[in-house]
Amino acid sequence: MKQRPHHTDLVQLVANLSKGDEAALAELYELYFDRLYAFATAFFGTSLDAKDVVQETFIKVWERRARLKATGSIEPFLLAIVKNTAIDLTRKKLRESLNRDSLKMDSSYRHESSGEEIVIVKELENKIERAIDQLPPKTKTVFSLKKKEGMSNSEIATKLNLSKKTVENHINIALSRLRQLLPGE
Repeated sequence: MKQRPHHTDLVQLVANLSKGDEAALAELYELYFDRLYAFATAFFGTSLDAKDVVQETFIKVWERRARLKATGSIEPFLLAIVKNTAIDLTRKKLRESLNRDSLKMDSSYRHESSGEEIVIVKELENKIERAIDQLPPKTKTVFSLKKKEGMSNSEIATKLNLSKKTVENHINIALSRLRQLLPGE
């Protein structure tokens, strides 16, 4: 990571960026990419989506450049965008996962299945159940309430006396662990 500039240099960099200077965006990217990438990786627990989140962050910075204030304190602003983008991506993936699971379940019951297909579906359901059983107890509970009971994160948080962020973290942990335990399923 490039050494951070002095406060006055950073103020000028942000001022240039707010005026539409693409070179200032490139320099900001070079200055903060590693820090933001590490932050996003820590959020996800993996680097899988971290790079996308950081790139999306700089797109948002460019889109909001006219509203930037040249105060020299750009890092908290960047970290907030990374955090919010990561949360949005996590929610999107969870919705997609829930929709995919719902479609798979609906289609498997709607169509007439051969005996072999029924056996395959049962085997897959058993694998999924065994994988869910391997989750930590609290994560398993949160995941089951979300997937099996169809509860919202707010409802789960209230029921288990947890914060919504903690519920989201448990769901992310569950999905990540299930992907590891069920590769290619």
